[in-house]
Amino acid sequence: WDALSEELKKYVPSQNKDRVIRNLNKTTQAILYGTLVMAVLEFFIAYVGFTLSGVEASLIMAAIVFVLAFIPTIGPIMVWVPLALYYLSNQQYEIALGVTVVGLILTVGVETILYAKWIGDRTRIHPFVMLLGVVGGVSLFGIFGFIVGPLILASAIDVAQSAMDE
Repeated sequence: WDALSEELKKYVPSQNKDRVIRNLNKTTQAILYGTLVMAVLEFFIAYVGFTLSGVEASLIMAAIVFVLAFIPTIGPIMVWVPLALYYLSNQQYEIALGVTVVGLILTVGVETILYAKWIGDRTRIHPFVMLLGVVGGVSLFGIFGFIVGPLILASAIDVAQSAMDE
């Protein structure tokens, strides 16, 4: 990180380069730590929800949700949609409904809203703006956009604030 931050200082259009790099470091740590925390939270929600819904292999499904939670927005969907369709095709409608509700909580509640709020609180950027960074980053940069998007957004905001302070 030290070598990278020294290289980045050359390109930062501000006199407060050290402050911009410190904020960039803080933002990067918040994003990576937040991703890990959200994955653990999604595991517990998936395990409890799938167990209460009647999914037979709820622990295995929750573990897969944990692993795939590192792929933003589509990670948990890759588990709960096929699982719900499986139970729906077997005419186990109550279980399919339970899996769908748990999946929507994971996808909308945790992946979208809670993740943006978590990162926004730690970087002091409004959660809606951070959500735009995550969504825009994923659409522009693919799977790593959930890190790159908010990082670019936070850096741009910090550089703009630094320029206004000068």
